Amino acid sequence: MKVTTQMVLTAVKAALLLTSCNTRMGSSNGPTPLLTKRVEDSDRPGLISMVQLLGQPEKYNGRKVQVIGFVHFEFEGNAIYLSREDYEYGIVTNGLWLTLSASAQTKEINNSYAVVEGTFNATMKGHFSAWSGSIENITLLKRWARLEASTAGTSFDDQWWKSSQREEQLGFINGYLNCYDVDKNLRFEATDEEFRHAIDNDLTAAPTNVELTVPNIVDRVFSSFKSKIPRVEGGEVWSEPHGYYDGTWWKQSSVVQQVGYLEGYLQCIERDKKGAPKFPGNLGFYQRSINQFFENPQHEDVKIANVLSRVRDFSDGR
Repeated sequence: MKVTTQMVLTAVKAALLLTSCNTRMGSSNGPTPLLTKRVEDSDRPGLISMVQLLGQPEKYNGRKVQVIGFVHFEFEGNAIYLSREDYEYGIVTNGLWLTLSASAQTKEINNSYAVVEGTFNATMKGHFSAWSGSIENITLLKRWARLEASTAGTSFDDQWWKSSQREEQLGFINGYLNCYDVDKNLRFEATDEEFRHAIDNDLTAAPTNVELTVPNIVDRVFSSFKSKIPRVEGGEVWSEPHGYYDGTWWKQSSVVQQVGYLEGYLQCIERDKKGAPKFPGNLGFYQRSINQFFENPQHEDVKIANVLSRVRDFSDGR
């Protein structure tokens, strides 16, 4: 039997609803925030999630946007979908019409995940008005292979760091930090952007004949920032592991940052949690499953790590 994202989500929801929802507390009990300073990612270059675009079309109508999704090109059916399953099962309302002509490029990246940038039109819905809007005047169309990558086997070295986007780097830091801190009860006197600059500096200063891995650099940077000093009274604190990494954080992050989070979290699990269950499959499966779980506003306080573990437990990563 083929395991679909929807089947996994049904099992995940049932399991999570058997446990009490995680809530943010104003008490001084429990772990401190993972980061004691936070900054808004205000310079995001128009990259938003398909969920946001499909859920709030009027907000983005007429604006230039950049999205990542599953693209399929055919006569009177050029479109980008929230997931591969949405295309395969014909759920066109979870897709956007793409106004472009057939080319060697569309043939090359057909039926894959891709980055698309153009102007969003909420009223133009393609052939027979079947889709949920369109992207016109397309200025960027390229394959985005991260979602199709396996959860294991990626070499997170200095070349990977240099080739990755800023948002993926920030996501990696947050995911790695979420796993790294969960049983250490640490506080970090830095923003995620300060972490990123520190990693850049370490990679730049390292001798060229030394083989580097990003997790090793991250461990060293974390050690320089971490502290176990008492928490500041009146600050926002959490009474459970995983801090503010919940549905709210996930939905405010771009697809690239979400994938970075998964890369960082799973890399930390592999390195530091010996004997922990493996996460088979590809990153896209987990990203889509988490995205769909958090479509329900009542789930926003559930921690990303808890959803991720449940998805793993009820699937084989397909």
